Amino acid sequence: MFKFSFYCFIASLILLTGCRQSKEIARETHPGSISSYNRNTVKHEREKQDRAFFDAEIARLTGKPKQSLNLYKNFVETYPSNATAHYLLARLYFQQNMNKEAESNDKKACELEETNVYFRELYTQTLLYQNKFKEADAQYELLIKSNPG
Repeated sequence: MFKFSFYCFIASLILLTGCRQSKEIARETHPGSISSYNRNTVKHEREKQDRAFFDAEIARLTGKPKQSLNLYKNFVETYPSNATAHYLLARLYFQQNMNKEAESNDKKACELEETNVYFRELYTQTLLYQNKFKEADAQYELLIKSNPG
């Protein structure tokens, strides 16, 4: 049951990220009207991005953390505005005790999506593991303000 819930959570993250990213691609590519050529270009770019993300996620879910780490690194270099990819890369780094790398990626994820509690919780943990208590305290304050109940 836990695995099913976990996979549903990951699928919803991917879908939410996909909707947001396609809007950004559309805005960057053509701010005015969209010709059929531009729609096909956007669609092709979206498919390419989805494939790269899914490859990284499949490697992570099938127990291949090194391969997944490399795929996510390539993904965030190509698509730096994808907050979910930065977060998942940070989690992989964190699991391998690479806390500085985890911190920088999760910090970027928090900058891209300031209200995401999961991103900020991991960021706070990476700060604590590096004995950056003042910075972690500031992150806890942000979490409390955004979720007072």
